[in-house]
Amino acid sequence: MTDKTDAPMRAVIYARISKDGTGEGLGVARQIDACQKRAEREGWTLVGDALRDDSISAYSGKTRPAYAAMEDLIKSGNVDVVIAWQLSRIWRSRRERVAGIDLFEKHGVRLALVQGQDVDFSTAMGRSIAAIIGEFDTMESEVKKARILEKKSQARRMGKILGGTTAWGYRTVRENGERWQEPIPELEAMMTSLYTRYVAGNGVPTLRDDLNERGGIYLQNPERVAAGGRGWSTTGLQAWLDRCVSFGKAPDGTGKWIQTVDRHPVPGCDDALFEAYWAERDRRRRRRAPKTRVAQWMLAGLVVCGSCGARMSVNTFNPSPPGRSRVMCSRQRTVGDCPGGGNTVGRLWLERAVGLGLYGEGWSEALLRVTSGETGDSSGISPSGTVSALEARLVDLDGRIEAGATARVGLVESLMNSSLSSERYADLMGEMDASAKALEAQRTAVATELSRVRARAGTLAALAAGEADTTALFESLQDALTEDDVLDISRWNRILGLVIARVVISGTEIRVIPTAEAELAGAAPMILARQRAKSATRAATLRAAFAAKSA
Repeated sequence: MTDKTDAPMRAVIYARISKDGTGEGLGVARQIDACQKRAEREGWTLVGDALRDDSISAYSGKTRPAYAAMEDLIKSGNVDVVIAWQLSRIWRSRRERVAGIDLFEKHGVRLALVQGQDVDFSTAMGRSIAAIIGEFDTMESEVKKARILEKKSQARRMGKILGGTTAWGYRTVRENGERWQEPIPELEAMMTSLYTRYVAGNGVPTLRDDLNERGGIYLQNPERVAAGGRGWSTTGLQAWLDRCVSFGKAPDGTGKWIQTVDRHPVPGCDDALFEAYWAERDRRRRRRAPKTRVAQWMLAGLVVCGSCGARMSVNTFNPSPPGRSRVMCSRQRTVGDCPGGGNTVGRLWLERAVGLGLYGEGWSEALLRVTSGETGDSSGISPSGTVSALEARLVDLDGRIEAGATARVGLVESLMNSSLSSERYADLMGEMDASAKALEAQRTAVATELSRVRARAGTLAALAAGEADTTALFESLQDALTEDDVLDISRWNRILGLVIARVVISGTEIRVIPTAEAELAGAAPMILARQRAKSATRAATLRAAFAAKSA
């Protein structure tokens, strides 16, 4: 075809091949050579070098740099015709073809083909021909894809490895045109122990740490040490365990495991261990950890700001020493609009001040009555028996916990020798976990009760004798205030919540409001003097800090 105008047609060559087996680019070179001859015959002027995409599929949707450059050239208006070997070299995807036809039509660019009829996108016939022929190209790609997928699926069902990176613990051997994978002798015992220890109850983080300490990640490729390679992660080790390469198994694509023909299993990794691993894996997936909330300071949830009524929480400026922790208005910290500028007080000073204030008239009796259970409140922490009875109960629970651990070991052995199915193993192990959890909870409760009864024995004896000395009880409170033990803090937080309704912090004083139960026992609102009056300078500093943080 020839152009009717005096100026020669500006043309650009586009060539593409889906897979270049040799990497020499000969297929693309042949296309470019044929396109250049077509341009010479037509008398077209080539714009720039030929655009080429080597080993890039037009059906997969991957980015084609040369195709993108061709689109930019068309949009710039510097080209009149695109020369290609075939229409399939331009498009294979329906989505790309539709967008491309619109692009060619919008900018008045023609498509010249070495093999096939040229396409004029300015006419309805030309656009229709491009769409129809392109559908056959897409169909060809779809049929080829289905054929390849079926070939891979058949290979999986036959137990063949489809390639990819060699799994950790293995090495690839090639001999006489055949290829297979065999375990590295130095890692065989390590791979077997990972599965046996997992079945025995070891967690993946524990296995990960042991593996990294022993250098297991580097035995396969020692050069990684010099290159600064990292060790195992928990996710990476769990993924390796789930692949079950040590058993010489692989998924067949239908959700089933089959024995591969070109990956040798590790000695000791047999079918019994394989079933035991997946039974334990499924059991751990179903297990849910209990959600607990532990108070981190004595008056958590009881302190409110006297200016805005918002809850006050601890802000630790420096975790050591603990005296730097301060109780601050949460509204001032988050929103910055507390009318009082954000009341604040030292956490340790506040806890000690309230604790010493419980010596006051009415509060001592209320605290003793509530903690000894005399009010009939089931939430109170009251003795449930004598010291000897609690000690006997503790010994009994220890024996039952030890028996449960022995039973777990026997259950694993039964699964290993195939005398127990994996389903039955999972059910029994779940029951044992629930029982062990209940026993541990009972033991913790009994041990806590025993410690409390022993600590308060002298105080209760003094109450029975009619003595008013409550020193023993408050000594334990002071110990909790100074030792900063989380468990003891949580326990005293529950106790104080029985007698203290709320603690109101204002600029000049601290008001401790008793609960209705404590008020009936004679406790009156407690007013404590502030450690120091809150200055206007401090308030201005807090406002400035919040403004800077918000900005």
